[in-house]
Amino acid sequence: STSKLLCILQAKEIAARYTRLRSASFAPGYLPETNLAREYPKLLASIIKRIIPYTMKNDRTGSVATTAPEYARVLQGDLRPNDNGGYVVMRSGRAISAPPSELARQKGLSEKVWEDSIDLLLAANGQPSIIADA
Repeated sequence: STSKLLCILQAKEIAARYTRLRSASFAPGYLPETNLAREYPKLLASIIKRIIPYTMKNDRTGSVATTAPEYARVLQGDLRPNDNGGYVVMRSGRAISAPPSELARQKGLSEKVWEDSIDLLLAANGQPSIIADA
């Protein structure tokens, strides 16, 4: 959920900073055939594979075959979120524009994530931070 939140925030911030670009975040839902737990020990992966479908709402479970064409519609601009930088999510086999979580809508969070990301990239390359501590 953290990586999904960060993707949503990055898309929002790209839209805010680069108004001539279109951005969106896309949540494909649960795709069992993607082998989500492939890095886990076999026993744990087997348990997770059996439990996750019961924890997901039926309308949020899909397949690569249903999700890929919807994702292509977003990439081609045939399906756009309600707002630039918005969120597109799979529901009942179709991609729709939807509001992200309350946390993803928190004022100033996308800017903070953007600045922290730049800081981390600079630090990883041995360059001094250009962003003052908040």
